[in-house]
Order: sequence, then structure tokens, then C-alpha cells
Amino acid sequence: MGAWAALGALLALAGGAWAQQVSGPASAKAEAAPSLSPALRSPRSVVRTFNEGMINWQDGDPKGLEAALGCLDLSKIEKVVRTERGPVLAEKIRLVIDKTAPLRYEAIPDDPQYHTNDAAKAREYVIRRRPGEPGEVAVARQPDGQWLFTSETVASIEALAKALESAPFAAGAAPWKPRSGGLRLRSWVAQRAPFLLQEHLILGTWQWLGLLLVVLFGVAMGRLAPRALGAALGRWLTRADAQIRAELNAILTKPVSIAVAAWIWWLGLNLLDLPEGALIVLLAAVKLATALAVVWTLYRMAGALGHALAVRAARTGRIFDELLAPILAGSLKVFIVAFGLVFIADLFDLPLKSVLAGLGLGGLAVALAAKDVLSNVIGSLTILLDRPFKLGDWIVMDKVEGSVEAVGIRSTRLRTAHDSVVAIPNSQLMGGVIDNMGERRYRRLKCQISAACDTAPERIEAFCEGVREIIRRHPYTRKQDYHVWLNDLAPSSLNISLSCFLETPDGATELRERHRLLLDIIRLTRAMGVELALPPQAPSATSAMAGGKPPAPPAPEGLEEALRWGRQEARNVVARNLQTDSAPPPLVRFDFPEGES
Repeated sequence: MGAWAALGALLALAGGAWAQQVSGPASAKAEAAPSLSPALRSPRSVVRTFNEGMINWQDGDPKGLEAALGCLDLSKIEKVVRTERGPVLAEKIRLVIDKTAPLRYEAIPDDPQYHTNDAAKAREYVIRRRPGEPGEVAVARQPDGQWLFTSETVASIEALAKALESAPFAAGAAPWKPRSGGLRLRSWVAQRAPFLLQEHLILGTWQWLGLLLVVLFGVAMGRLAPRALGAALGRWLTRADAQIRAELNAILTKPVSIAVAAWIWWLGLNLLDLPEGALIVLLAAVKLATALAVVWTLYRMAGALGHALAVRAARTGRIFDELLAPILAGSLKVFIVAFGLVFIADLFDLPLKSVLAGLGLGGLAVALAAKDVLSNVIGSLTILLDRPFKLGDWIVMDKVEGSVEAVGIRSTRLRTAHDSVVAIPNSQLMGGVIDNMGERRYRRLKCQISAACDTAPERIEAFCEGVREIIRRHPYTRKQDYHVWLNDLAPSSLNISLSCFLETPDGATELRERHRLLLDIIRLTRAMGVELALPPQAPSATSAMAGGKPPAPPAPEGLEEALRWGRQEARNVVARNLQTDSAPPPLVRFDFPEGES
């Protein structure tokens, strides 16, 4: 008996669930109805909400328009023009209602479950319908239980409003003054020049004239905008930044002109009350042009900002600013491109969020691929904070060496000695060993001077002291840790080791000073009669090279005399060639000699 009772209970539960599904929408709606918004729970409430919202909007409350638009089913209006078309359609619905008969709320049913005997329109309530006129104004219950003005009403309201355009307001209805610019302009034309309302090629004459004026005005303002921008830059930038101001004007003229013209066209199209088909084509093109021009302008401004920062950093000599300028400009460009994509997607109401959310496993692949990108970005921040080098430094890393040309978000570019450009990912720079040759305080000069084997010891002593005096006299040599000593006795020469350091800021000046120092040493050898050793050669060649040499001066006797003689000869050589003992020559500059080109 207990088993049969249990089976009966299970059957009763199943039957109750089946009955609930069969009873279906009505019971479900009855349970869902209390949770609906009171503003949209019945035909009367949605009409009242719409009417009061439009009245509040006419009184200047923007929330009234928002409430009124919430009463319309705009699903059949293209997303591109839904924002612009919504207020116009709401006003036309209100005008049609006020021109047919006074609105009485008590005549409209307040039952959330209201339905008619017409199977095709069981869930609709018709507010306005007049024989011989296109369309009707009706509200309908939606699948979620809310009542809205039907999409058919929204789609046909244009034709219905045009049919009642010259009709007076119904008795007892307050005259409605349009708020949207298109209806205001159309009403003004209808009162002062009704002949312009005649249509030609789907548009009225006044709309064709309006399009022409909007296009001309946009073009004119687009031409004037760069001049106004140049004047503003002239006030903001100082005279010292005249070059930056000129470059900004050059790179911003076109995008700013297009952006201003497209923005004016965008505003002008909303004043012409264009039909939906024409508005979709024109407004979509103008929106896209505006978005692209704005992104283009911001992108170029980011590049100009980076250039201006680089110029000022070079002027002030701040290493931090030199590295910060390209990284900041690159980061801004990435942000602007991302902003542009989101901006365009928002303008056209594209489902960007759903696309990104639907990546699923693809998001994991993107994240794994972005790992290297993120490490490069962190590497650029590390370079910016740690500052292992600056722009123009000659660095060596993993068999790659060159001058630092630019530091970007992803990579650092080096200009090699072959004039090629090597891009090194910042993540490698962050974890690698960098030899910064540009940070050298001193540049070493090390060489060997080979004297002939028959050179007298006193002459060698005097010559070594003379070379030391040349090092002491040259302006770019370090006056410490210089060594000139007889270092080796070779079979065919006496080898003197020379080691010193040059205090030069760049490689070009270093080569020039090595050249000058070595030339003075050669002059000293001739002045002191020190013959440089030559490799073994044929006797004829040796005698030919030896011919014509002036006789060597006598070698001094004693160490002190040799040192004094060497120093004096070195002073004479330096004085004849450097022309000064105090002011160093300027750094190397690659200019043409005077009178040549």
C-alpha cells in the first residue's frame, strides 16, 4: 500500500509540472507581472509614461525623453541611426496622437493581461486608427510581459505623420511644439515656404537645399579650423618652438580639417529630418569619417608630442627625457588605436564585448602570444627606469653593436657600423649583458713604437721622455696612468710600449686626437733622430728609403741631459702644431671647408 501511495505522489508531482507547462504563458505572465516596471505593466501605464515623458522633455527635462524612448520598440530601426531617429519618431507619435483625438487614460485598459479576440493581434491595443490613413498607433505586450509601442507603429509613423502634417490638433489637445531640430526646421519651412516641401527623388526640395548648405558649411569650417589651430598653437608655444609649431601645423592640417567638416556634416544631417534609408547611408559614412579623422588627429598629435618632447630633451640634455619621449609617444599611439576601435564599435553599436567574451579558448592563445609583448613592455619600462644607455650611445650586446637610435615599446633599434638597423627586443636587453661604449670616460690608446736596433740608449731615454711630454701637453689626453717605456728587445727592433687614455666624448673626436698625437710622435722621431725600424727588405729598397735623410743630432750624455732634451724637443713639436697650450680644439663636426661645397 505504501508503494502505491508513493507512486501516486510521484504521478501527482509530474502531472502538476506538466499542467504548469501546458497552462503556459498566461500563468507565467501572471506570476511575472507583479515584478514588471509599473511604467510598462499595462496599455494605460505605457501610454501615460510615454505622454508624461514627452511633456517633461518639452519642459526641458532630458530624463523625460529617456522615459519616453523606453516605451518604444525600436528593434526594427537600424542601430546606426537609432540614437538620432529615436527622438524624432517619439515626437511624431505624440503629434499623431494629438491630431486625432484627445487622449483619455480612463478609456485605455489597465489590465496587464489584456487581449482581443483577433488571433493575429491578440496582445495588441490600438490607440489611434483612422480609415484611409496609412498605419496605426498601437501598443502590444512583449514576450517578457512589458507593454511597448509596437515596432510596426514605429516603422509606419513617418507615413502617418506626413498624412496628418497639415491637419489641426484635435479639440482639447495642447499644441505640440517640436523639440528636435529636424521637426523644428520642417515646421518653419511649412509655415513660410510650403512649396519647398515638394519631394524630388525621395527628398523634399528643402532637404536637398539643406544638404548642399551643410556640405558647403562643413567644407568652409574644415578649411578655417587649421588656421584657428595654428593661432592657438602660436599662443601656447613660445618663439623658441617655432619649428615645432610649423611641424604641428603641417601634420595636423588634413586630419583636423576632415574631422571638423565630418562633425559639422554629422550635426547638419540631424537637422534635415531625412528618411531612414537616406539617413542610414549618409550618417554611416559621416560617422565613419568622423571617427577615423578623430583617431588620425589624435595619432598624429601623439607623434608630434613625442617629437616636441625629443626636441626639448635634446635642448636640455636630460637623458631621462630622451628615453621617455619615444616610449610615451608609442604608448599614446597604442592607446589611441585601441580607443579608436572601441569608439568606432560604439558608434555602430557593434557587439564588441560579446566578440571579446566569446573568444573562449582563443583568449588563452592570445594571452600566451601576448606574453612576449608584455615582457617587451616591461623591458621598455626597465630601460626607462634603469637607464643603461641613452640615445646616441654605442652599445655592444650578444655580437651586435651599434648606436642607439630609438627606444620603443617593443624593441630598441641600433644603427650598426654598416648603416643597417637592428631591432633588439626589450626583453632581451632587460636580461642580457650590455656593454655601453658611449659611457666610457676615457678611450685607451695602446700601441708599439719600434726603433732601429742601433739607436743609442740615451736617445731612447730622451725619446721616451719626449713622448711623455707630448701626452702631458695634448689637451685631450688624460694626465694620469700614461706609460711610455722600452718594453721588448726584438731581433730587428727596440720596441717601446705606449699606453695612454684620451678624454674624448665621441668616436670621431677620438680618432682625430689619436691622429694628432701619433703625428706629433712621428715629428718627434725626426727631430730627435730616432729611426723607426722597418721590416726586413731587399738592400735596394732599404737604401732607397734611407737616402736623403738629414743627419741625426748628437745624442746627449747622461740621463738628466737626455730627459731635458726629450722634453724640450716635445715642447717644440707641440707648440708648432697645436698653436696653443691651454684651449682644446673643438669637437669634430662634419662641415665643408670654407669656399667649398
